[in-house]
Amino acid sequence: MEEEIGLINGENSNYLKEHFSSFDNSVNILYFNSESTNIDFCLSAKTILYEINELSPNINLQLFNFEKDKDVVQNYNIMAPPAIVIQSDTDIGLRYYGIPSGYEFSTLINSITMVGRGNIEISKVLREKSSLLKEKIEILVFVTPSCPHCPRAATIAYKLACINENIIGTVVEANEFPELSKEFNVISVPKTVINKKHSFEGTFKEDRFFEELIKGIA
Repeated sequence: MEEEIGLINGENSNYLKEHFSSFDNSVNILYFNSESTNIDFCLSAKTILYEINELSPNINLQLFNFEKDKDVVQNYNIMAPPAIVIQSDTDIGLRYYGIPSGYEFSTLINSITMVGRGNIEISKVLREKSSLLKEKIEILVFVTPSCPHCPRAATIAYKLACINENIIGTVVEANEFPELSKEFNVISVPKTVINKKHSFEGTFKEDRFFEELIKGIA
């Protein structure tokens, strides 16, 4: 019988240990928890993060209370718990709201890997185009754990945030934040919203995704 280690089984645990061992950089995970809001969601998200933290000395998990650590919450502009920030020593604009489960577990691993390896796999053309963007841009990507296409959209948003300090890539688990989903009329996922005014649905290649981003800041 396969050994179970919490929510991450033995086979995946061994794979991730080896995967994380290749990191050149430390990864800091800031987790914003609550004991009064979205309690079940917070507990599940925290459990996953605790288990990931145990898999590598290169990963450092820091816990904050959404209601009590107001300065940190304000500094990172955290909307609601459960919320996750992935960074190196400084904030690079990666946010995840909700439980990183199902297909979205890969989104979490992708973000950790980008920071840990310090290598963002994106075309030279897109990197150059992104460097020309000087205004603040927020990319909201609504996802669900059962959607196999959502991690691709989420990862592109994270890549753009990593290569441009003016971009914030925010991934939101749509079912766990119904009010936010209602505000942006999320009917299907992935749905991406640029600066709260331009949106598009579906999974695009990176260059097409960037074209839609430009429409949101035009």
